Order: sequence, then structure tokens, then C-alpha cells
Amino acid sequence: MAKVAVTYGLWLIQDDNMKEAFVLKGKWWTPAYPDNVITGDMNFDPSKGAILNLGGMLRESDTCAMPFKIVLGETVDGRAITLIGSSGIWLEHPYRIVDDGEPDVPTCSALCADVLVIGKHYGSQEEIEFKGLTIDLSYLTDWVKGMEPGPAPSLPRALALDCDIGVIGKLIIGSEGDGSCRLTMDLNNEIGLDQGIEMVRQLRNLMALFMHRSTHEVRVWGAVGRGADDDGSKMKVEVFYPSFANDREANPLELEDMLLPLSSIGADMGNMVSKWFAINENMTQVLDLYFAASQSAELFQATRFLMYMQAIEAYHRHRYRNFEVEPEEHRRRVAVILESIPEQYREWMRDGLEYSNEPSHGQRLKEIYDDLRETMDEFVDDRKKFVFQLTRTRNHLTHLEGNGDDMVLKGSDLVLATMRLRLMLELCLLKELGIERDRMRNAVMRNTMFSQIRI
Repeated sequence: MAKVAVTYGLWLIQDDNMKEAFVLKGKWWTPAYPDNVITGDMNFDPSKGAILNLGGMLRESDTCAMPFKIVLGETVDGRAITLIGSSGIWLEHPYRIVDDGEPDVPTCSALCADVLVIGKHYGSQEEIEFKGLTIDLSYLTDWVKGMEPGPAPSLPRALALDCDIGVIGKLIIGSEGDGSCRLTMDLNNEIGLDQGIEMVRQLRNLMALFMHRSTHEVRVWGAVGRGADDDGSKMKVEVFYPSFANDREANPLELEDMLLPLSSIGADMGNMVSKWFAINENMTQVLDLYFAASQSAELFQATRFLMYMQAIEAYHRHRYRNFEVEPEEHRRRVAVILESIPEQYREWMRDGLEYSNEPSHGQRLKEIYDDLRETMDEFVDDRKKFVFQLTRTRNHLTHLEGNGDDMVLKGSDLVLATMRLRLMLELCLLKELGIERDRMRNAVMRNTMFSQIRI
């Protein structure tokens, strides 16, 4: 089927996107050797990235087998292409060195790139500086238009929300001519390619938390101003890179599927986004474990359970007191104990006491649960038993302890406990965003997933 281009305002919209494979035919060269032009096809795969299949060799010398940092191209319909390799664009099938020490240069080649930029030529990755980012996510329109019960707020056709996000800049949730919605960040300071992609990833994850569903970058645009072949005027380029997010849901996102639709956030959105970027700086391990567990459909249930347990422990380490007594007092205790035993056992005892001043897994769970008890008690009928079962199951799966122990969760009991762990962790994240208790409670009480575990 032929590609369709639609002009809308400043946009020239092609139907290539990051969820589907596509091919761009054109001519290709390196910045150092612009006259060595080779024809070929660029194949974009959502999980692998860009693979450039050429009818000849792009080489900077006959003996060079080093990776290319940048490959430039022009499609048959005249679009400027920049292929970028953060660790170099490598030959899929590298040179073979023959007996005389010279490379046996093949007549064709295939190059793999990390990032594809459409709309501009760059001589190096360092030249790419984004002044703004626009993001199209799967289910974003459903999330924006999901309304709380009661009178719907009046939203302008072209704009759903415009809010400050602290020192970062401004967030605009805009409605396009076809009724779809996009997120745009106007940045106070220019950022590079890697930081731009990371900001998109973080914002996508926040939307996944609010939607309570895995979401995926469909398209990403960057507002840029400096490149190898222009006068510095502001323009937009489209950015493609591999993403392993998997949209398994075929149905539209309904209000009861979400944790927080935009209509329940309103003017607080800017403050929440600003806090979310700060959380990403301080709680990387917590977020990585949470999103890996909540968005990976192929995980074994025991693995998912352990990932949520690790995430909750990491959250506790970050937010709560991480020692039973003051460290100096603990050092004195350890010294007294070591002095009281024979010398040949001291090293062994010292290793055993290394983490003795830290709260146990059960204590960590209990502290977090107690802070969330008003909501968690709607989903757990016996807090003490629940915490004990979680701890016993964690120890069994990690250390193979407790075979035959009826407190070790299995089967459907493990599934339900894992959902309750996810609930506990999501309540922690909502609290970090500044959401008050009543709104958190209302959000999880009406959610379709969590309705399955209410008592």
C-alpha cells in the first residue's frame, strides 16, 4: 500500500511509525566521503532498529573496518536521513582479512544503526539539540478523553492542557485535526539526542502508570535548530529507535481500566510531570523493576513476584529509615561481640553481622503497608498473615527455603498476592507524585484489575 503524506500546519506527516516495520529506498554516504554515494534500502524494525542494506561498500579507506558514527542519506522522495550509532554503526557482516593483510571487501554490505532521524542531515550526534519534543503514544487519545462521572470539562478543540513543568519548561497536551492527541514539551534548555530519548521514555512510563496499561511510542518529533546543512532556523525532525514495549491490548482504553485519566488530574498535571522527572533521578531501580514487571507479559509469575518484592525493598531503602539503631551504636555493638569470641571466628562473625542493623524484609513490608493501610485493608483481610506469606514466599523462591511450608504462596494465591504487591507499589508511586489519600483510594477502588482482589 502506498504511503500517504498529509500536510497539517508545520507538519508533513508520513504514516511511517515506530510500531510497524517500513522501508526507505534511497542513496547513502558518510559525512567524511560525501562523493562515495551508494544506493540501498533502509529497513526499520520496531524491535531491532534501522538496518541499511547497500549495493556497495561505505568505507572511509580500503583498510578501515571501524564502525561509522554517522551515515547520511536521501530517500527517493527527497527526505534527508541521518543514521546514528551510539557505539558506531557496525557492519552486520564485517570485513574478512585475507592472508596478505588486506581486507577482502565484499560487493555489498549491511549496516545496523541505533537511531534514525528523518528530516535533517547531521555531521555528528553532538550537533543534535532538541528545543522541544512531541510524542504520540498508543492509547493517549483514550486517556485524554476519558472523563470522570459528572459534567465533562470544556476543552478547546486544539488544546486539552497547557501547564508548566518547573525548570524543564512547558507541557502541552494537544488535539490534532483528526481528533488524536499528542504530548509536546517546550524545553527551557536544549538537550541532546540521548537525553531527549530518555525524557520520552520517562514520560511514556508516567502515562503507562496513569493509563494502567503498557503504552508505546508511535511517533516522536524533535524541534531542532542546528545542523550541518542549514542556517540554524527552527524546524522539526522525526526520530525512530527500537522499542521493546508490546501493545497486546486490542480494545480501547476505558475509564475503568485507568488509574488516573487526565480529567481527574487537570491542572496538577504539570506538577506531577515535574515530580516524575525528579523521581526518575532518585529511584531508577524502583522504576525499572516496576515497569519491567508490570509491562512484560512473558514473565513467569514467580519472577514477576520477586521483581515487585525487590522494587518495594528498594523503595523502602530510599524513603524509610534503613537501620535499627544509629550506625555508630551498631559499630560499638559489633566491636563488643567480636571481642567476646575467639579470634579464629571473628572474620566469620563480622561477615554475618554486616547487615544485622538493617530492617528485615518483613519489617520493610509492614512499614510500607501501615502507611497505606487505609487503602490496603480494602484488599487484604489479614495484614500480619499477608506480610508473613510474602516474606516466606520470597525466601522460598530466592533461597529454596520452606519446601512444604503452607505459608509459601503458589498457583492462584501467588497470582493474587502479586497483584496486591503491584497495588502497594503503585500506591507508593502515586504518593510520590503528591496525590492525596482519598484520590489514591478512589483511583484503585474503581480500577478493573484491582476489583478482582478486593475483599
